[in-house]
Amino acid sequence: MKNNSPCQDVKDALSSIGAAIKLARIRRGIRAQDMAARCSVSLPTYRKVERGDPTVVSGVLASALWVLGLEKRLATLLASDPVGEELEARKRPKRVAGPSKIEGLDL
Repeated sequence: MKNNSPCQDVKDALSSIGAAIKLARIRRGIRAQDMAARCSVSLPTYRKVERGDPTVVSGVLASALWVLGLEKRLATLLASDPVGEELEARKRPKRVAGPSKIEGLDL
């Protein structure tokens, strides 16, 4: 059984994202120097993106995805939130109260 701390899970996820960005860049035949320039960052900063360094600002990551034509995938990251939806459903009342007894209001 895997016993990672949340911090290690985040590092693992960022490493996977960085590796995927690197692979997408290589598949497109874009040099790392050119990616850095198109993302408006230095080459060392761009290399941090590909390594999954957690100190890289999310805007740099988003810029790299934009250069690769993958920026729309950011919007889909949280399009589905089954855990949050389940928690929200548990908070809903089981029954809805009857009509309000406030007179004179046409709701």
